[in-house]
Amino acid sequence: MTTANLCAEVVTKYLDRLSDDFTVSAAGSGCYITTPFTRPDGEMIEIEITTLPSGCARLSDMGDTLGYLYVNGLALTQSVLDKARSIVRGYSVSLEHNELVAECDSEVVGATLHQLIQATMAVTCLIQTKHSTDEVDMATLNIFVSFEFDKDNDLKNNFYEQAREKTQHRVRNCSLNEAYPDQHWKDKARRAIDECDVVIVLIGQDTHNAPGVIVETDMARSLGKPTFQVRPQGRPYQGLTRLEEPITWRWRAINAKLDEIAD
Repeated sequence: MTTANLCAEVVTKYLDRLSDDFTVSAAGSGCYITTPFTRPDGEMIEIEITTLPSGCARLSDMGDTLGYLYVNGLALTQSVLDKARSIVRGYSVSLEHNELVAECDSEVVGATLHQLIQATMAVTCLIQTKHSTDEVDMATLNIFVSFEFDKDNDLKNNFYEQAREKTQHRVRNCSLNEAYPDQHWKDKARRAIDECDVVIVLIGQDTHNAPGVIVETDMARSLGKPTFQVRPQGRPYQGLTRLEEPITWRWRAINAKLDEIAD
């Protein structure tokens, strides 16, 4: 086998393997593509593709790239946004409302996806320009996570573990960490909710039927605590109808909610 043939075979095998590492999930009129490419925090780069009325495809990073920079301590100043805009322009990508976006005809959507991934990775490198985290003004948020205690303890633990790395806020865990007799539990839950800044409902398979979650959200409402629901990505779990529609467990969306509360 010649060197040229060997190199061609390597490229072919690499592309075959790479294609196996992409996953696609349906979303409304479009889809989410999870790529095998990761940011420094280990999160996979994800792209949303939707079809416009014109028939063209719209590809977006859903704001995750700038969201990554922000939660890792890089203030999104006008200078940073100008740098990001200049970078993505070289990949025929635009910056719209903090999202990296590209539009194209369906015939070239593959090439456009490649350009958007490259733009995403290039903008991610701006994290190297951040100042010391000591210079970042972080608010402390007391968070009470409501979840189905018997089934979804892992969800709660994963949430707080991720929050240490993926939010710019200092997060204090106000949740109950063990089971108590009925009335004792209600007293402890009410005190904890009264001391918290926000209640977050983590949605599992049967959370909408969990009596404890319903009681805790009633307490939050009576105490005037902001409350929102978070649903794991790709899970069709039903949320509580008494609350607003759940947001997807994406830290860009979660941080946007936390920023509103911190302000």
